[in-house]
Amino acid sequence: MAFANRRFLALAVPGALLSLLVGALLLHPAAPAHADAANAANMGGGTPVVVALYTSEGCSSCPPADALLTRLERSQPVAGARIVPLEIHVDYWDAIGWKDPFSSADFTARQTSYARSHGSNHLYTPEAVVDGAVDVVGADEEGLKKLVAEAARRPKVPLRASFGGKGLVIDVPAFAGPAAATVRVAWVQPQASVAVPRGENGGRTLEHTAIVRQLVTLGTVAPAGGHLETIASGDASLYAVVLLETAEKNETLGVAVVPR
Repeated sequence: MAFANRRFLALAVPGALLSLLVGALLLHPAAPAHADAANAANMGGGTPVVVALYTSEGCSSCPPADALLTRLERSQPVAGARIVPLEIHVDYWDAIGWKDPFSSADFTARQTSYARSHGSNHLYTPEAVVDGAVDVVGADEEGLKKLVAEAARRPKVPLRASFGGKGLVIDVPAFAGPAAATVRVAWVQPQASVAVPRGENGGRTLEHTAIVRQLVTLGTVAPAGGHLETIASGDASLYAVVLLETAEKNETLGVAVVPR
């Protein structure tokens, strides 16, 4: 189904994500574009803004949005902003001809949680959610740039995150806002190229960037700030994106990209 380039599918999926304390990964360096984005986001190259693209290899409307996310990451076209991309593959297209190898029910649950917290019961792909607060059709370049520019005008909590000891070390400074905030880590694959033999994209080779392979909830911190660490888990192909989010709506308060 398509409506104004949106692919709707109403779902009843539990809104809570599975909270797992898995460890930090022993990573090697991401691709150069990702390393540049990480360094700029953590060293003053504009306000980091998270663009989470909910997508699927089973949806024929998604490849243009996937390509746009790649262009935005590489060109960083919004003044004052450093776009931190997250390509999140949902699983509700998996039953119609092609099972997306990057899809997860946990990612569908996160999209469902976002929709419900903003008064909707409908999910669609491609959906781009900016800083967990506002969304637009994922292939709408001008609309997405506008939302990113608006988000960049809101200051972020300056998270400090690095690899040390056996895992990832995260320091959250004192912040103004909610009584508590949630710290999550997205483990991200820099890129992939997938030949899709079946489904709506059958016969195409799809290119991906910043693919979220796992989203881990580490815990909550109070406005006074806090210190968190993970233990090693062993996938050497991924980098980390640390998210500080509001507990109620998962809106982004702070973000740090950590290459290795």
